[in-house]
Amino acid sequence: MDSPSELLAKYPLLVDWHSHQGSQDMNKLTCSLDSGEYTCAVTSNRQYTNSNLTQAILFYGTDVSLKDLPLPRQRHHVWSLMHEESPKNNILFSFKGIMELFNFTSTFRRESDLPLTTQYVRSVEQLESIQFLKSFQEKERFIEEENIAPIVYVQGDCDVPSDRDHFVTMMTKHIKIDSYGGCLHNKNLPAHLTDPVGGMTHVDFLELISKYKFAISMENGICQDYITEKYWRPLVVGTIPIVLGSPAIADFYPSNASVINVENFTSIKQLVESIQTISSDKEKYNMYRSFKRKGGVTNGYLRKILEEREWEPDTDVQLNFNRIKPNFPHVYSCRVCEMLHNIKDKGSTYQASIKHYGCPWPTEFIDENNLKAKQPFSDMWHALWMQTQEEVEKFLHSTKGGRVRP
Repeated sequence: MDSPSELLAKYPLLVDWHSHQGSQDMNKLTCSLDSGEYTCAVTSNRQYTNSNLTQAILFYGTDVSLKDLPLPRQRHHVWSLMHEESPKNNILFSFKGIMELFNFTSTFRRESDLPLTTQYVRSVEQLESIQFLKSFQEKERFIEEENIAPIVYVQGDCDVPSDRDHFVTMMTKHIKIDSYGGCLHNKNLPAHLTDPVGGMTHVDFLELISKYKFAISMENGICQDYITEKYWRPLVVGTIPIVLGSPAIADFYPSNASVINVENFTSIKQLVESIQTISSDKEKYNMYRSFKRKGGVTNGYLRKILEEREWEPDTDVQLNFNRIKPNFPHVYSCRVCEMLHNIKDKGSTYQASIKHYGCPWPTEFIDENNLKAKQPFSDMWHALWMQTQEEVEKFLHSTKGGRVRP
């Protein structure tokens, strides 16, 4: 085993700025990527920050704070960002000047260097699986015998920037919705599914969602390519998702008719009428689930991404499978290692931009008869965005624009 001094003599050094592993030891990172084999040294010991041997600093988005950046920045340092969450988690990355601080990124955006857009779905085979699939007749029986609603909503994160709770509230004026979470709660989960860590990963939870004809699949933020388990979970279990989220979500439909997209409707009434029409027609309902068979996922773009992806996700819907590929945090570190070798060997340069994240300011719905009518949030979200914008402007001014590389 190489000693720290031997590792530093042989390989580029990465400092993991936000490591949660506890240990500050120097370790060898060995990477086998589609592009080749790469090796780096990695440590979470911040004492190496100002070392001439350090070539890259790895940041985790949730933990990034303008008060905790390694400043003054060394001229030769590459800054790398991994952030799979929406701006609700950290508003900083919605601003151009902050994203341009980084050289390499791994975010939900397709434009990032290691896109995590499909981080919550395992494979094409998982989408086509009929493990949890219930027939139209069975779902009709659940509504009749178990007195369940046609639509399910499970959400414990309330009053978020997407305004989804308000949207669901408007829907409940016209159609019954079972809400199991803390938001708009009107129905209790079985006791063994209330664990915030393990409940959503339980087979019984997936069985519960599969009983419903439709599921509210609304993200906490409206961002290009931000797609979570709220979208993929209903598809996996054969329940039709009602989607509010990424403007580009259609690029990730399993097939042309598999999703009810809020963006396609002008009013709540029109949306609910469409749901009711589909719900009452066996043929129409099953058309939305035609991808639930071998070869049923006809979206070539989605198939290509899932089949060619270098990593496998850590998700709540990866039941009963053995990992073949590494998880994305490992591949992220390896891709940064690859980047350092490319910079050294080929003189390559990397530069992030607002397109690597860049979510718009949050807005709220103001008229259920005109869903296109929105306005900036009038409560805390608007205030938080304003406050963050001011902090970003002061930071960039004090660091002379936050120039990334000379």
